[in-house]
Amino acid sequence: MSTAQWLSRQPEESSREVSRARMTRWLVALVLLAGACIAYLPYGLAKVTPTTVRLPLWIAIAAGFGIAALAVRSRDRFKSAWPPLFAFFVASASQLIDWQLSHWLPRLLKVPLESPAGLALDKLESSLLLVGVILLLVLLAGDSMGSVYLKRGKVRGWLPIGMAAFLIFGLIPLTTAQALFGGGPIALSAILRVWPWVLIFVLANGFAEELLFRGLLLPRLQPSVGIGPDILVVTTVFTLWHLGANYAASLPIFLAIVFCLGLAWAVLTVKTDSLWGAVLFHAGTDIPIAIALLVTL
Repeated sequence: MSTAQWLSRQPEESSREVSRARMTRWLVALVLLAGACIAYLPYGLAKVTPTTVRLPLWIAIAAGFGIAALAVRSRDRFKSAWPPLFAFFVASASQLIDWQLSHWLPRLLKVPLESPAGLALDKLESSLLLVGVILLLVLLAGDSMGSVYLKRGKVRGWLPIGMAAFLIFGLIPLTTAQALFGGGPIALSAILRVWPWVLIFVLANGFAEELLFRGLLLPRLQPSVGIGPDILVVTTVFTLWHLGANYAASLPIFLAIVFCLGLAWAVLTVKTDSLWGAVLFHAGTDIPIAIALLVTL
């Protein structure tokens, strides 16, 4: 082969290598999506899972991911599989513990569960369990708080966006609550009656879900697939996790909105290198849901 022929083949071979690498990355992303669905969906769809198989299934999933993560951690050849497997283990274990220890705070305080205070305290308790288990396991594994985006980051980026979203959704709860979740007009007096519990509910839920999805998954899947596929995988499983939402007037429309918001929260987290903007943004969008749920109790 002449030098000219050899040189002419280089761009073609380089293009093939890039295409092959891109295809491999997306195939890995599909595998990670399947793993994430196994780790998350049994809990998101728990209410449609027979009670006789819930606990054995959840224990098996958490144990399986935990054993797999430990098996690859000390082996150089498979060490790149440790971060996603560890993330799936933490996700499944934290949700398992949350489900098994549910409703203890309202009972401890003797607050009826089917009341605005009871529902808000139940959400606070659930969030404390999720957050506590996640952070404990992350720290025991030798990672820092920053490894789940719990850091200052670019404050000038996340603070105005997070606060603006929180205030906007806080100021228009009447319209959005009726449009998305059905029902008649909601009186301002009814909103004011439950407002303190709404704040507890949305801040607790926003923090827990952002840590469970964006904080835990984004930095641990990215090394394997890159930023773009990483964001899509996390957003997709977050959307599927909401398949069991029975409070939406139209589930397809609700899931489409969840997907778009999940993308926005993931991008905001990555761009600002912090979870806090997404937490505020997420909490704000939960205000209409919390109002629609709490005013009826």
